Amino acid sequence: MPIEVLLAEDNEGDARLIKEIVSRCSVAVRITVAEDGEKALALLADPLFKPDLIITDMNMPKVAGPALLKRSNANGIPVVVFSSSTNPTDKAEALQLGARECVEKPIHLDEYTEALWKLIWKWTQRPV
Repeated sequence: MPIEVLLAEDNEGDARLIKEIVSRCSVAVRITVAEDGEKALALLADPLFKPDLIITDMNMPKVAGPALLKRSNANGIPVVVFSSSTNPTDKAEALQLGARECVEKPIHLDEYTEALWKLIWKWTQRPV
């Protein structure tokens, strides 16, 4: 059974890159992209959609990361912020609102790939 990830990401290039990175792995990871927080919340409202992990950016259109965090924590799904924001206030707010972790998006591809995999594995490990 694939790992289900909801990616709330308004940057089309980042969303494409993340999908490309996970497609190269031997472990099945299915990424569902929501281009804004409103779409992410609509997906989470669907009882048939049960992601193992939510990866969100902080600065998104319609419903921003903080509001998404507030509303998605009720589902018990781990939420990780993967953002290019270097603002410590954003990070503190995300953690206060229930994000399990805040990871700054690295600039270099190898580091970006490694950071992405680390957070996916860390929060989706299933008992064997």
